[in-house]
Amino acid sequence: MWYIGAAGGIYYVSHLEKVELTGRWRFMDTSIQAEIATGEEVYMETLAQFRSKLLPPTHPTTRFITSVAQKIIQASELAQRPDESIDNLTSSSPEFDDWASPGSSFSSDPRPVPDWKIHVIDEPKIQNAFVIPGGKIFVFTGILPICQNEAGLATVLGHEVAHQVLRHPAERMSSLKVIFLLTTLLSVIGLDPGTCRAAVTLLMTLPNSRRSEIEADQIGLNIMASACYDPREAIGVWKRMDEHDRSSRTARKATEFLQTHPTHDRRIEKITSWLPEAQSYLDRNCGFTNKAFREYNRWNP
Repeated sequence: MWYIGAAGGIYYVSHLEKVELTGRWRFMDTSIQAEIATGEEVYMETLAQFRSKLLPPTHPTTRFITSVAQKIIQASELAQRPDESIDNLTSSSPEFDDWASPGSSFSSDPRPVPDWKIHVIDEPKIQNAFVIPGGKIFVFTGILPICQNEAGLATVLGHEVAHQVLRHPAERMSSLKVIFLLTTLLSVIGLDPGTCRAAVTLLMTLPNSRRSEIEADQIGLNIMASACYDPREAIGVWKRMDEHDRSSRTARKATEFLQTHPTHDRRIEKITSWLPEAQSYLDRNCGFTNKAFREYNRWNP
């Protein structure tokens, strides 16, 4: 039995990688090809599930969300290359399908460019958005009142694009293998399978999920700022989300360590601490106009 654990430990350590944008170490053994293949399957299933509620591409709401998504996806390049300005990346104004398709020359990154697609689900009662491996983003119309404005929507989209940029879907796929192995080994040595799953979930799955969410908040903030949206708007979004959850029947009553996402208060606290860094992206990529506007607001409250 010991040699199985030793082999597993060697495999785990040999597949650790450092997240370039945040410095966090993680286990990653899911190839980009596997990520894309899995994403396509999930994408087809999701389209089938919500097909009757998908707004057409020509719908005003879809066009609005897509226009913001274009800016966010383009700006995600700047979040990965902090020393460059948007002028160096956008000598023209290509259409969404031109720079968001696989094999696009927009990125110098050797990894394949995600096949970005935006879908809007007409469901006012669901306040959510999510990304599928490979860059497929789904937005429920119920999130729009919480976004309240274009910058609020940029907050949500920046968060989802950050998940893809950071390859969080692939990281989750990799983590599932570790979880399966751990629960199997613990069961073999005589522990109750249900107890094993609960322990692994509490000690590994939930903390990793919260770390990924916080990481996406941080990078998403830089992305929205690179797209010339005021990062301070992110605080308002999470305050409104908190108010919504408190007033709804689904308000979270569990402590943070039992949740897949950090509490809204913790998110607001972290975002506030990241604002100076995000502001530097805004100043660098949005130039004199933005600085002048802030100075005007400072002296003319």
